Amino acid sequence: MPYEVIMDADNCDKHSVVKVGSKMAIDGGCHDSHEEALDHAQALNIATADERSKRNEQMNAAIDEAIELLMAAKSAHMEGQKEAEEDEEMSNMAYGYADDEDDEEMSIRAVNISAPVFMRAAARRGLKYHEEGESGDGLMPQTVEDARKMVRGEITEAKWRKIAPWIARHLVDLDAPKNSNPNDPQYPGAGLVAHLLWGSGPSKNQAQRAQAYAERVVARLDEDRSNEMRLESKPAPKKDQIKGSDTNRPGSAKGKSGGIVLNDATEKALSNKVAEHNDDMRKANKPDWTRVSLGALKAVYRRGAGAYSTSHRPGISRGAWAMARVNAFLYLSRNGRPKNPKYVTDNDLLKSGHPKKT
Repeated sequence: MPYEVIMDADNCDKHSVVKVGSKMAIDGGCHDSHEEALDHAQALNIATADERSKRNEQMNAAIDEAIELLMAAKSAHMEGQKEAEEDEEMSNMAYGYADDEDDEEMSIRAVNISAPVFMRAAARRGLKYHEEGESGDGLMPQTVEDARKMVRGEITEAKWRKIAPWIARHLVDLDAPKNSNPNDPQYPGAGLVAHLLWGSGPSKNQAQRAQAYAERVVARLDEDRSNEMRLESKPAPKKDQIKGSDTNRPGSAKGKSGGIVLNDATEKALSNKVAEHNDDMRKANKPDWTRVSLGALKAVYRRGAGAYSTSHRPGISRGAWAMARVNAFLYLSRNGRPKNPKYVTDNDLLKSGHPKKT
């Protein structure tokens, strides 16, 4: 509030410094000369103006901060919505789900291998740290180049296949305080920067999210490739024309009783596929006929291994050919029809109620 000098203050018969509109001299505001009173009033007005200016600055800063937080929250909400939409789309593409009107298109759509929003944001942040010199000496130039492409949404198939294994190997790096605690004097550490440049995240949960996303992309790529192999098969050379088995009796693949003997690695791989597939069907509220059993997958695998002796794509191993048939069977199970209409040889192994069950 401004101050002025008057002569008729109620509590002073001299030159009085008062607040504008008041008749009471302020403490110490009663002066013998007008000059002293005027200097006092001017000093108070200057101090008041400075204080008012400071308060205004603080208020404007608070307003700016509130606006910035509001915009950041809005941006995060919009980005989160977009990420959720992209995650849902990728999940649908990776596992073959689709709305009825899009189902036919889904069956022929190529795999979307572009980078999702959250991985692009991680790469962008990693590049910023890299430009600030926080990436350390061991960083490969190709990692930086790949991160720049990722920011643009570009990830090659070869890169997708490397992302999940890389994150799995380096997940422990995020336990270090310099990679996980923003208050640590060494934050951000080179390990964190590397994670970001790979499209991973600054926490284990975010890193595992990127890892799972990459695994879904690779699974879909493998599924498409397995269907391509069926279309491009050629008669098997004589060295591959093996008949019979010393381990499994003839006709063991006619049903899904589970009596087929496979090596431990293959048995484990098929068991994982059963668990993941059925869990996905349950979470998506898919009908019971979409489920599969280990016995059915083992029979499909055995049939695929046997079919390899008749025809297969050059350069593909017997195990890979058999697993491709398993993947085609899983697609048939969850979608109600095969991706390749010519694939009808395993319909007898489908669960009761499946549209293609014979």
